[in-house]
Amino acid sequence: PFTKNIQNHNNISLVISDDIEPRIQKSDAILHSTAWGHPIVLEEYNLIFFTIPKVACSEWKRLFRRMMGYKDTKYDIHDPSKNGLKYIYHYNAKQIQEMMTSNEWTRAVFVREPKERVLSGFLDKFVTHPNYFRRRCCSKRTPEILKECKLKQSEGDFDYFLQRTKDCHDEHWNPQSKKIDEKWWPTINFVGYMVGDDSQLIEKYAKNLLESMISKKDGLSVWEKYGISGWGLNKTQCFLQSNNANHATDAHD
Repeated sequence: PFTKNIQNHNNISLVISDDIEPRIQKSDAILHSTAWGHPIVLEEYNLIFFTIPKVACSEWKRLFRRMMGYKDTKYDIHDPSKNGLKYIYHYNAKQIQEMMTSNEWTRAVFVREPKERVLSGFLDKFVTHPNYFRRRCCSKRTPEILKECKLKQSEGDFDYFLQRTKDCHDEHWNPQSKKIDEKWWPTINFVGYMVGDDSQLIEKYAKNLLESMISKKDGLSVWEKYGISGWGLNKTQCFLQSNNANHATDAHD
C-alpha cells in the first residue's frame, strides 16, 4: 500500500497507509501555477518544495539558488525565466509521478496561520503596493468599480479587501490548501509552520528540514553546507534565524 509520513506541529512523525496511489494528470493544480508558486525540485537532495506566497517563499528561493551555486541577485527571484531554479514542469509525467509518490523523495511545504497570511497580503498588495491589487482586481472592471477601489485603498479598508478577494483570486491570499491538489496532500511528508510572533517556530522547522536533506554528492546536509551560517546583515547567522531578518512579519514574504 501507498504510505505517507507527515511531521506534524508537535514534531511527531505520523505514518498512514492509503490503498490507492494518486496519479498525475495534466489538470493537476501542482502543474498549474504562477511564477510565485511552481513547486521547486532539487534532485541532489530528492526534494520537491511547494512554495506559498506570504510564507517566507522569498527566503527559501534565495536558499535554493545558493544551493545551486548562484549568487544573490537584484533580479526578481520569483521569475522562473531568471532565477535559475528547476521546477516540476521541467519533468515528464513519469518522473513527476515518481517524485510525488516515492518514499525516497521529500515533499515539503510551509504554511502560515491563515488570518496572519491574509493580513500580510492586505498590507503588502493593497496598502503598500496598491497598484498590484488595482491591476489584479479593479482595472479590468467598470470605471465605477475602479473609482471605488482607489477610494477604499486610500482609506485602507480591510473589509473591502476581504470582500473583493471572494471574486478576485490571487496566490497571495487564496487558501493555502488550494496550492496542492486534495489527492496529493497525503503525499506531503514534511509540513512546517509559521505562526504569529513565534519566529523561532519556523526557524525550528526549517532547521529540521535542512538537517534531513543529505547531498547525494558529498553526504553533507543542507544545514551544514548552507543553513548554519551565511545569513543576516553580517552573514554570520543561520537561515531564517529570528533576529536576522523580518521573515515572520515582512509583508513581502
